[in-house]
Amino acid sequence: VLIARKAGFDLPLDADFGDIGPAERQLVAIARALSSDPKLLILDEPTASLSASEANRLFAILEDLAGRGLAIIYISHRTADLARLATRVVVLRGGRVVASQARPIDFAAALEAMIGRPVASVRPISRPGGAVQLRLRGLKFFPDSRPLDLDVRQGEVVALIGPLGSGKSRLLNILFGAETAHAGEIELEGRPFNIRAPREAIATGVFLAGEDRKLTSFVPSDWPGGTLAASIAQPHLRRWYPFGFLFGRKESDEARRAVSRLGIRTPGPFARLDTLSGGNQQKVVLARWQAEPARLLLLDEPFQGVDVGARADIIAAIRAQESVATLIATSDAEEAFEVADRVLLLDKTGFHAAEEPAGL
Repeated sequence: VLIARKAGFDLPLDADFGDIGPAERQLVAIARALSSDPKLLILDEPTASLSASEANRLFAILEDLAGRGLAIIYISHRTADLARLATRVVVLRGGRVVASQARPIDFAAALEAMIGRPVASVRPISRPGGAVQLRLRGLKFFPDSRPLDLDVRQGEVVALIGPLGSGKSRLLNILFGAETAHAGEIELEGRPFNIRAPREAIATGVFLAGEDRKLTSFVPSDWPGGTLAASIAQPHLRRWYPFGFLFGRKESDEARRAVSRLGIRTPGPFARLDTLSGGNQQKVVLARWQAEPARLLLLDEPFQGVDVGARADIIAAIRAQESVATLIATSDAEEAFEVADRVLLLDKTGFHAAEEPAGL
């Protein structure tokens, strides 16, 4: 009990581990580490699957532990995390230390050291959108929620940020036909858009990359579809092979184009997905939905567990799609401002324009 309290874990100790959320699981892992009275605690991307409020709770616990004299190594690519916690930052790239700073930390310089090029080269230049591609009118996620209106134009990248439970993922799932709206109208290219299943959405050029890539986008690596090429081809099999005969040429050609276009680090197009890093796996997910022309691209937490260099490559690939309307849900405001033409805060009262932070 004392160890659990020390780690900030206040749920019943007999709670089923499978029934608790990612934040509580993270605290259980910390409590387990503290049980041996360590002198050093190492955390690897601990906020990757946490909301902003959950991350702040974790930060407070870590600050308390550090104040008690515990040394902490915190591995992260998120500068917001480092700005909150770090007394010293060490930047690794290619297995080598390329920069080291103590407070006050110049995060622009740290970012440049991470990616090996100027930060300005990965910041998007906002561009005017074309015709309205997606229109929402009076959309309600829940019976008691406020109706929402939103226009997303052709070629525009719109990012949604907001607290856990605000409806970011639900909106993307509704547009993909995986969930149903309680009320409201959806139009795509000026026509009613009433999709009832993901297969219908895919057939009309509406694609979703889900929040958990391993659950929503990949099959087990030891299955026939567990390779890079097969994963890209999977949702397009009926279109690519209308007569049911599978030939590897189409898959391998598209995989090689994706490897070149997105900078995927892989031994080859038929490499198993579990041999790739998280950033390269996420590039495969994006490559899947760039293999066919899209009208609306929906990305849920596309930078989760992705390092800064891979994130820059993914952002470049997203913004290269000038004829596609893109809607991104993210819990990280920094990522949102890095990729989007417009950033909207979604809460229970609706959409609000978000202001860009003054600096890193």
